[in-house]
Amino acid sequence: MRKQTIFPVLLVVLVLLVAFALTHGKLALSWSEIWEIVNGEGTSAKRLLLFNFRLPRIVLAILAGALLTAVIIFVFTYKKRVGIIPVRLVLTGVVVSTGISALTLLLITKIDSENYRFVTMWQAGSIWGSNWFFCFGFVTVDACFDSVVIV
Repeated sequence: MRKQTIFPVLLVVLVLLVAFALTHGKLALSWSEIWEIVNGEGTSAKRLLLFNFRLPRIVLAILAGALLTAVIIFVFTYKKRVGIIPVRLVLTGVVVSTGISALTLLLITKIDSENYRFVTMWQAGSIWGSNWFFCFGFVTVDACFDSVVIV
């Protein structure tokens, strides 16, 4: 795949994932219901579901993924006076992925069944308990990190 097409493809994938996250869950919302909620209509329960549960979790997931990716790339692939080395970037991705998998497997073998269920939900992408407070806090941490990296 050419370098010029990677970013638009990833952006389309991100938009599709956000659309999926908005409409799917324990309580499904249709696009017409989402449109009504955005226009100020809809029930208070559905407004609560969209604005206080789903949107904060989507924003938090995007911010966390972006920050984690930036940190890993910067820490493991940057060399002074050379910049980011592509081969080292690929190797870093493989090593980090393998390390996380090994750590996860080790932790899963040591925990009880209740915590195991929580870990499997987290691995599946659950951002339980997230709200706008966490999003604003994460943006603050991200801004501090960006300012340190730039300096």
